[in-house]
Amino acid sequence: MILGQATAAANHYADAMALAKGRYGDLSTTRRQARLLAAHLPVDDAWLADLLRIPPVLVLTGNMIDREGRPVPRFPAGLESAVRQAMRDSLQSAQPLAAYGRRPAVRISSEWKSSTNWAARSTSCCRSRPTSSARRSVDVAPGDWGARFERLLEVASTVTIASDHRASGSAATFEYVNLLMTGLGQLRAELLDTTLLGLAVWDPEAGGAPGGSASVVEAWERRGIAVDKVHLSKLRTGTVAVDIVAAAQSTAPADAEGAASHEIKALLFADAVGYSQLSEDQIPRYVNAFLGAVAALNRRTRHRFEHVETAGDGLYMVFANATDAAHYALE
Repeated sequence: MILGQATAAANHYADAMALAKGRYGDLSTTRRQARLLAAHLPVDDAWLADLLRIPPVLVLTGNMIDREGRPVPRFPAGLESAVRQAMRDSLQSAQPLAAYGRRPAVRISSEWKSSTNWAARSTSCCRSRPTSSARRSVDVAPGDWGARFERLLEVASTVTIASDHRASGSAATFEYVNLLMTGLGQLRAELLDTTLLGLAVWDPEAGGAPGGSASVVEAWERRGIAVDKVHLSKLRTGTVAVDIVAAAQSTAPADAEGAASHEIKALLFADAVGYSQLSEDQIPRYVNAFLGAVAALNRRTRHRFEHVETAGDGLYMVFANATDAAHYALE
C-alpha cells in the first residue's frame, strides 16, 4: 500500500484475512493500521471497508413468553416458531461475532447458535442470580423454558450478574441491566473497530413498563444503534392493539404509597493516600488544607453532586450521572 500498489495490497490483505480465521482482535488491529495508512497515502482505498470487514456485535432484547392465562396475548407460546424463524433470518444476515442479551431473545438466539455452529461469543446478562431470574421470568412461561435457560447458561461464554441484591418491582434494576448489556456490547464493538447492532423481539403496540424491551429499543435508537425488529404484533393475528396497551399498563409495577423508589445513580468513592500515617498534630492541617480544598471545589464546580459524606480520609459522593461524577473526580 505504501508503494501505491493498491491491487497487490488488496490481495495481500485478503490472504491475511483468510489466515487469521476469525481472530478478530488481530484483524481489527490490521484494519486500523490499514485505514491509518490509507488516510495519508494517495491510493484508492474503496476496497478496504469491504475486504477488511469485521462482523458486527449484537445486543438482544425481547418480550417474555406470555404467562398462562394472560388476558390479552402479546407473545403466546404458539408464536415461538415464527419468532425463531424471524430471528434466524436476522442472525443469518448479520453473522455477528458476539452477542449480549437477556430474556427469551438471547435464549432463542443461543439455541440457533448451537444448532448452526455459529462462531460468536455470547453473554447472558441477568439482573440477579440465575436461579432468581429463572423463577421470575422463565419458569412462569409454559413449556420447557427452565431447562432451556440452563442450557443457555452452559453455552454462554460469560454470564454477567448485574446485582446480587433483588429489589422487588423496581424498574431501575431492569434499566440498569439494559444499560449494562448495551455497554458491554458497545465496548466490544469499539475494541474490535466494528459496528453495534440491536435485535428486538417485541410488540411495539403494547407499550410496556420502564426497563422493558420498548424502553431498550428507544434507548438504542436514541444512541444511533441500528435495530432489526421482530414485531410480535405482525406475527400475531386477531388482537386489538388498544386492548394490548391497556393490558400492558395494568400490569406495570406500581410503587406502594410512601415507599422508597429505586433510581440509578453514580457513586464516587475516594481515599486520601497516606492518611493512616498522619500524626494527631497533622490531622487539623489535613482537615483545613485537604478537606478545605475539596469544600472549595464543591462551591465552584459545575458538576453538582446530590449527596456528600466524609469519614476520616474517606469521601463519598452521589451524582445524577456518571459523566458528572467523572468530571468531578478529575477536578
